[in-house]
Formats: sequence, structure tokens, C-alpha cells
Amino acid sequence: MSGTISLLISMSSFLIAALALGWNIYRDVIMKGRVKIRFGWRVIIDGQEKTPDMITLSGVNHGPGKVLLQMIITKNTSIVRLLRRTVEYGFVKLVEKPSEYSDMLPKELDIGDELNLMFPSSAGFASVDFTHIGLRDNFYRIHWAKRKEVQAFNKKRKDITSEC
Repeated sequence: MSGTISLLISMSSFLIAALALGWNIYRDVIMKGRVKIRFGWRVIIDGQEKTPDMITLSGVNHGPGKVLLQMIITKNTSIVRLLRRTVEYGFVKLVEKPSEYSDMLPKELDIGDELNLMFPSSAGFASVDFTHIGLRDNFYRIHWAKRKEVQAFNKKRKDITSEC
């Protein structure tokens, strides 16, 4: 009887230790910070002045841990490109601060912190076709903006270029 009780206690402690180990591995290795990305045209009102449309790319860290955002990534894809395996990737290199309202990359975000990147409408990447845009973090995961936002951006970009 006492051998059975000690065996049950040993097995339950082993199970608890295994669950704790599994949770720690999941929390530290698999579950990384999630960043919600927003992208599009925005108007900035500074006092009485209204600036021309700016291209904004912003990200908010929704946790569960810190994240270091390092690079802007673009992707041009379609079903035909996927079948031909000709998906085009690109990145936006920030040499200097794009505008006075903008943050700079790389930037570390705690939970709830926000990154705002603002570019003039004449920015070089605005003339390139892409279907996805996002931010790459220090774990080489790419957090993409919603596809509808990118489609709305491309539609307005084409309207602006057709007017000129």
C-alpha cells in the first residue's frame, strides 16, 4: 500500500515537472511577440497646417514578450507567381529618418509599445508594385499588414499617378 502511494506521488510530480518544462519551452521558444501592422495613406495635421498625404507603416506589440523590429519587407505575389515560383521579395532601407514625425528602425517594442514609420508620398518604394508589406523582427518572422490595406494603398497610388 505505501509503495503504491509513493509511486503515485512520484508519477504526479514527474507529470507536473514535464508540464512545467513544456510550458517554459513553449513560452520562451515558440510563443514570441505578436505585432499588429497597419499600412496606408494618412494626413497629418500639425497645428494649423495640413501636410500632404504621408505613407504610414505602424506596428503595435500585442505581446507576450518584447520584440525588436528591424526591417521593412515587401512581397509581390499572385497565384500565377506561386505556381511559377517567382515570388519577388524586397526590403526598404532606411538611411535616415524619413520624416520628423517618424521613428527609426531598428526599434525594440515592449508589450503595448508602438512603432510609427512615416514616408513622404514621393518615397522610392511607393512606385514599386507589391502585394504585401510588413516588418521583420529579430526572430526573422515577418509581421504582414492586412491585405485590404495594401490593396487600398495600391489603388490610391495608381489614382495619384494617373492624375499626373
